Amino acid sequence: MSIAARPLDEISAADVAAADAASDPLHLAVLDSWSREQAEIAANAFANAGGGLIVVRSGASLPDLGAIGAALDPSGRHLVRARVLEVGGRQAGLLAVSESASLPVLVAGSGAIYRQAEAGPAPVRTRASLDELIARDQLNRRRAETNAEGMIGRVAFGHFSYMTVAVVAAPRINTAATYRWARENRGRILEAVSGFPGAWQLSDSDFAVEPGEIVANGGDDTAFVRVSRNGSVAAGVRQHRPAQGLYLPPAELSRLISAAAGVVMRPFAEARAGLVLGSLFLESVRELRLPVDGGATAPASKDLVQQYVAERYLDDAGECSAFRTDLLQAAGEVFGADLVAGDGEAYGGAIKAGPDPRNWHGLTRRTERRLAGLRGHGTGH
Repeated sequence: MSIAARPLDEISAADVAAADAASDPLHLAVLDSWSREQAEIAANAFANAGGGLIVVRSGASLPDLGAIGAALDPSGRHLVRARVLEVGGRQAGLLAVSESASLPVLVAGSGAIYRQAEAGPAPVRTRASLDELIARDQLNRRRAETNAEGMIGRVAFGHFSYMTVAVVAAPRINTAATYRWARENRGRILEAVSGFPGAWQLSDSDFAVEPGEIVANGGDDTAFVRVSRNGSVAAGVRQHRPAQGLYLPPAELSRLISAAAGVVMRPFAEARAGLVLGSLFLESVRELRLPVDGGATAPASKDLVQQYVAERYLDDAGECSAFRTDLLQAAGEVFGADLVAGDGEAYGGAIKAGPDPRNWHGLTRRTERRLAGLRGHGTGH
């Protein structure tokens, strides 16, 4: 096995001494001594290709290695991990660079773009090469959307008397790391679900590990978690539509969505899955209102909501906080409330005297078509 394919903390001094770029030229670069310029070029080339490892035999320091992330534009700090170790009395350095899911990656300052080739880092000089990187970036985004929609198709219940509130996320680059982590840490998944407000509980008997997906749910009226082998994760609750169309108070709905986001974020944070596309999914919520002081919020106008939010790196605390805020803002727009603050204003307009017949007797034809479309896409693992 190439040294570049091994976990960073398992590489030994003997591995560093024996490292030879010729053994794996597409994923390994070796510098005899520290050079910031050469390290930036090599890191940029790996980020625009399949990722790789930079070995610095001497003169490396942790601050110098960590600073290379700032030279990868954009979001380079999420792509690099550094380590130093003693090799023959010298301080050697290791810099693991992940493949970027957002292309192209530039060298900050110069704006240069490199790609790793058999002969080493090669500058991108032609429009065709640049177009290829951009096409890969667009493909990564479409793949994430397809996987997210496939997960939503499996989460959607499609019954007029049930509603669903869920958070779904899919990595730009397919990975089984989230699946493996969830399989090995079911206790932590169940513990996270226990943070849902209300009586939503799952037990170990509700946790099923299948070849392509991990599913945890307790029946029709339940909290649920799903983790696909392609890296997609979903968490939320499915429940009967409430009587009189009054759902949760804004503060409680905010806690529910935040808890679902926390469950979804945990596998990505542990697996370092890279850039992640998140989505809010609401099913059968038309005419629902949130009780507030003085009445209730305006009724939701849509029956089925799938709202993408900004892509985030969910192994970063600041990005996780922003991800949660994005979801709360998206849900707040649906229900006419400020879910970030956990508050809302009473609606004084006209309200229908009874339920919409299309919702009371079943889904609208348009909703049925959308659900059928979601269920027919992105189901590959």
